[in-house]
Amino acid sequence: IYHLPLFSSIRNPIKWTHGYQLSMIFLFAYGLQALWRLYVTSPTKVLSFDAWKTKASLLERRWVWGCAAFFGISVLGWLLYAGSSADLVKHLASDGVAMQGEPPEGVAREVARHSRNEVLLYLVVLALSMGVMWLFFSGRFSGGKQSMAAAVLGLFVAADLSRANIPWIQHYDYQARYAANPLTDFLSKQPSKSRVTVAPFGMPQLNIIRQLYNGEWMQQQFPYYNIPSINVVQEPRALPENVIFREALAGTNILRLWELTSTRYIVALADPFPDMLNQQLDGGRNRFKQGMGFALTNGTGPNGIAVVKSDTGPYAVVEFSGALPRANFYTSWTPGTSDENVLKRVADPGFNPAAETLVAESIAAPAASNAPPGKVEMVSYSPKRIELRTDSASPGIVMLTDKHDPNWKVTVDGQSADLLRCNFLFRGVQTPAGQHSVIFEFKPDLKPTWITSSAVLLAVVLSIVVWVQSRRDTGALLAA
Repeated sequence: IYHLPLFSSIRNPIKWTHGYQLSMIFLFAYGLQALWRLYVTSPTKVLSFDAWKTKASLLERRWVWGCAAFFGISVLGWLLYAGSSADLVKHLASDGVAMQGEPPEGVAREVARHSRNEVLLYLVVLALSMGVMWLFFSGRFSGGKQSMAAAVLGLFVAADLSRANIPWIQHYDYQARYAANPLTDFLSKQPSKSRVTVAPFGMPQLNIIRQLYNGEWMQQQFPYYNIPSINVVQEPRALPENVIFREALAGTNILRLWELTSTRYIVALADPFPDMLNQQLDGGRNRFKQGMGFALTNGTGPNGIAVVKSDTGPYAVVEFSGALPRANFYTSWTPGTSDENVLKRVADPGFNPAAETLVAESIAAPAASNAPPGKVEMVSYSPKRIELRTDSASPGIVMLTDKHDPNWKVTVDGQSADLLRCNFLFRGVQTPAGQHSVIFEFKPDLKPTWITSSAVLLAVVLSIVVWVQSRRDTGALLAA
């Protein structure tokens, strides 16, 4: 089902229960309508409990005694649960439940207390629900007391749902949340030419930066200011090629990953951290240097933290000059390379991704030429349309360090061209010598959408046919 339109973008499987939840709402509405007809609009007398026991229907008596028994079992369960709090705290603490800066025992006690109180609250709501139903059964809301019945039901439902939903309602000052700061100003200057990431190394000094980066900057401010990041916000069903590519370049090959993905900026510690990267990762080529320095202070930004520019601050945007441009022009390429060989080559320290690209398709190999290397210029960049301009003395391949997908279509001077898969994961196109306009556009196949729409339409038509037929059958029975 994930291959159907829309479904593939649903992150949380709990959304599949929305149909069930809507069904429960409809059943609640029908039950409320029946309750109203039987005990509010009908001329029912107010009965005492003794009188009700003799006049109530069998279903009503079973409902009341069944609920009473269920309530008693629930109370017994809560007493047993509350009496085992010490064991629950011990289990939670031994299982590693903790919050940053809090001891496991303290967190475990708080979790156990909250859980115990939630069960107690369930008992209170259950008792109130039974009491409200008893008011209906005994005729307390009959005889023109519809307004009182509506008020009692409305207040009860609103109070219960409000208590359940309040923890999920969060208020944000959007102006403060999306306000520009020195970091976003620096990173948003050329969003189409480089990507950003946070230093992946397990350094305690970077904990607060990683929290801000993963929780606020990458999910909120980067999209708002069109700042591209190599990191993925949410990927519940990672595509196999993405996993294979990351695994091939994980660990000590992080430098090659940054090269291939045009990751020029790394949010990290300030000096001497760039020198450490030059020595430990870059083999002394000194391609890392400190860019803008910054510090964190109290402010109106996300989580009450503000970013201020500071040449002596503890943090900095480290620039990596070895990252490929977002658009590259190659006069040297290796065609028909298998995925296994591509992954081996790109991970090989001897491979130069700035001078050669590896193409999955079996196209013609490049001819020997002494022509100077060509160049490519990015004219415009948007999520679904990218326009480039090439200028070269010989044929070549234009490669974008953007994810390859068959739904991307490419044209050269307005003529359709074959989309190529370069360096295992990226998209490209072959261009002749000279000046040319290259446009990549995202145009997904609409066939699955039409199939899904047709299925939904057919379901609606069949439902109408069944409803009309059932009305006719009902009419025929009444006439008989």
